[in-house]
Amino acid sequence: MSTSEKPLHIDIPVKLTEEKVVFSVGALVFEGDLPASIFYLQLVVSDIAEWNSTAQVVAVFHTNAGHVRLHDGAYNADWNVATANPYKELLADLRKHGVQLELCGRLRRLTTGETGICRNQDQQECHGERHAARSRRVCENH
Repeated sequence: MSTSEKPLHIDIPVKLTEEKVVFSVGALVFEGDLPASIFYLQLVVSDIAEWNSTAQVVAVFHTNAGHVRLHDGAYNADWNVATANPYKELLADLRKHGVQLELCGRLRRLTTGETGICRNQDQQECHGERHAARSRRVCENH
């Protein structure tokens, strides 16, 4: 911040006693090597703890962001790497703080056998994604 800029001043600070927050994560946008959505989820969790408020925080991962929910073997196969899922510890920490992590219903249905949603390779689009096979791999490991 330059010396001519004044710092932000909040006249009436608000501390919530109850929060209900839903994050919709359709793609991972990064700040450095950390997905911004996970960074902001961590900030929300920190604020909730600081304020001693009760909260329900849900993060729903869609399409291309669904791979954060893969177990290590599936992550390695899907990304053709041997590094394991780099997000699993971040997500485990969020869960430990009460964040509910969900996979979008359309992706989940791929494994439950519900009809009408990308059940075969011929289907070209699934919830905005052109690779039904990749979506299926994400769901097989949910």
